[in-house]
Amino acid sequence: GCEPRRCTWDFRAMDVKVLNFMKSVVWPETTILQVTGNSLPAWWVRPGAANSSLRDPSGVTLGKYLARVLDWYQKGGFTDEDGVYHHSGHNLTFGYIEILNEWDANAHLAHPDWASEPSILANIRRYISIYDGATRVIRRHHPRIKFLGACSGGVHPEHNSIYWRTFLNQSEHAPGTPVSNIDSSIF
Repeated sequence: GCEPRRCTWDFRAMDVKVLNFMKSVVWPETTILQVTGNSLPAWWVRPGAANSSLRDPSGVTLGKYLARVLDWYQKGGFTDEDGVYHHSGHNLTFGYIEILNEWDANAHLAHPDWASEPSILANIRRYISIYDGATRVIRRHHPRIKFLGACSGGVHPEHNSIYWRTFLNQSEHAPGTPVSNIDSSIF
């Protein structure tokens, strides 16, 4: 993640889009905060690394990041690793957060060898590990939020049934992980 005294946390660039969107929402408890797997924060990938080289494949660091985004919008701000409080003044409601929308389209998350079922299973299990770690951290800060997972970007739609069947199988997850909602992008 972000190393103490070496990070800058500034979510104001997202404010224009998020705040304008939320002005038009009738039922905020049904609104999804979506973070796209294609645009991961640069600190999450090892510098100069090839595919599949994440700094933290457990998802815990991603969970801390997403919890801060939620804090920024739902709790009026957050405290970073250095104990510095970042004030937003926002008091929005999100009913859901999606963990890495279109994760399968990101070379750092999904192995490019899609030809065999073992590779397909390895990819979704890698995603499940990230999902489990992120949801565990987020739930500590936002116990009422619901989660969406395993959103495929449509890279290989023929594999979606394997992704979803594996993802929705509770035995594939860490104990206590909330698994009830999936999503899909269809183009």
